Amino acid sequence: MKSPILEAENIQVFYGAVRALKHVSFHVDQGRIISVIGANGAGKSTLLKAVAGVVPPAEGHIRFEGQSIKGLSATAIVKKGVSLVPEGRQLFTSLSVVDNLTLGAYLHYRRKGREEIASHLGEMYTLFPILKQRAAQIAGTLSGGEQQMVSIGRALMSQPKLLMLDEPSMGLAPLVIAEIMQTIVRLNREGTSVALVEQNARAALRISRYAYVLENGRVVREGKSGELLTDPAIIGDYLGEA
Repeated sequence: MKSPILEAENIQVFYGAVRALKHVSFHVDQGRIISVIGANGAGKSTLLKAVAGVVPPAEGHIRFEGQSIKGLSATAIVKKGVSLVPEGRQLFTSLSVVDNLTLGAYLHYRRKGREEIASHLGEMYTLFPILKQRAAQIAGTLSGGEQQMVSIGRALMSQPKLLMLDEPSMGLAPLVIAEIMQTIVRLNREGTSVALVEQNARAALRISRYAYVLENGRVVREGKSGELLTDPAIIGDYLGEA
């Protein structure tokens, strides 16, 4: 059995007086993909932001590789090996593709030379060959799929052990979604653990090993992804017709 790389227990998050997460617990096993599915407003993005240190939990515990990361800054959590691909991509749209990618390695500038960072850039171009062609292009002029590739590549430039992706399929064509999902599987096979938040529940369940269903800030179901894919209640509420 794989040991957890990330453990979150009884997480509560408030936005003012509104409780966005209500005693949420989940874990990501080392070298696995887990998915979190649910409707808009269920708290999926807030869950990843809580782990990433963007939104501080009011209660609960978060451990990464057995050590508490609750209360650490977002920068400190990236240093630990956790990287977030945010919803909506959030690129520096006036900068070039290569500048956006390089900014993902900002924590390494004092520890690694330019040659090593250039090597990581080469890895991103191998993963997403189109980005090598677009390296000098302004990121805001890219297609939605290309922007998502830049966003994922930027997160990978920090060399994470755990990659968290927030709605990576949002606004993309089916063929591009399939390509992004294949990339996530490839990254996982190469050793990166993955936490995937997706409204496209079918796509998420197909590539993950374990899944959590979030409703109104609570985990209402969890289990092996393959079992949830065939569960009539999950099909009716989240999957629809194949």
